[in-house]
Amino acid sequence: MSASAARYDVAIVGAGMVGASLALALQDTPLKVLAIEAHPPDSAQQPSFDDRTTALGNGARRILDTLGVWREIAADAGAIRSIHVSDAGHFGFARLQAAEHGLEAFGYTVSNRQIGAVLWRILRARGRIELACPARLRAVQLEPDAAQLRIADAAGAERVVHASTGGGGRWCALAGAAGGRHRLQRRRLRTGGRGGQYPHRSCGERPRLRALRRVRADGAAAVAPRALHGGVGTRAGAAAAMQSCDARQFCEQLQHAFGWRAGRILEVGRRAGYRLELLRALEQSAPRVH
Repeated sequence: MSASAARYDVAIVGAGMVGASLALALQDTPLKVLAIEAHPPDSAQQPSFDDRTTALGNGARRILDTLGVWREIAADAGAIRSIHVSDAGHFGFARLQAAEHGLEAFGYTVSNRQIGAVLWRILRARGRIELACPARLRAVQLEPDAAQLRIADAAGAERVVHASTGGGGRWCALAGAAGGRHRLQRRRLRTGGRGGQYPHRSCGERPRLRALRRVRADGAAAVAPRALHGGVGTRAGAAAAMQSCDARQFCEQLQHAFGWRAGRILEVGRRAGYRLELLRALEQSAPRVH
């Protein structure tokens, strides 16, 4: 261990949606915590807080409420009070109403950018967690009762971080799961993953409707209240064509995908496309890594 290494109890590698939430959960503990993130939350390169949206179930809402951030996030959230699922070309469908189950909503849809902005604003305002951003993980040395990390800032200047607690390092941990899908980081933290690509991409626009899902042979189309993008899952080549076509053509293709249960689609906002990937962790934890 380097004598000049900064010491922490917990080092969180990756402060996107999961890592930032974990940091907030630890802020009222006696632990000294460092959150390491390569991209600022408002950066175009930030993979967690992009133009996509997230559907939060009531369990996730309660967690965010406990962290003291839900009130701000809810200001831009859309409640899912009705869900309609249909299968193109078939008669069957399912219709669910939250009120019939004694619920205010099944969940809420929120812009990922809104989630990121709130999480990071509160992290910075409370000042209990040290943030290293932008900073990248260069190397990790895992020991029986500690972990040593070498991180580099945007200018390439490196420093060493030592994560352990006196008295055996009982609380020493690296939040490897917060690193998301990045293979290099998983290798450094000694957790593996096996994945691949779905044969589809999703692209969409922003409607303000109840939650609808239309299952099709070539992919699924979905739309949900307020913040969530209406989207079409389709093969990569078709997705590229949908992104590049004009607004009128896009409306026609979206209408064809949804049918008329969503009403007539007249205009679209800014479109974005994302490749859908499947990643399955081979290990959920490793020595000094959780």
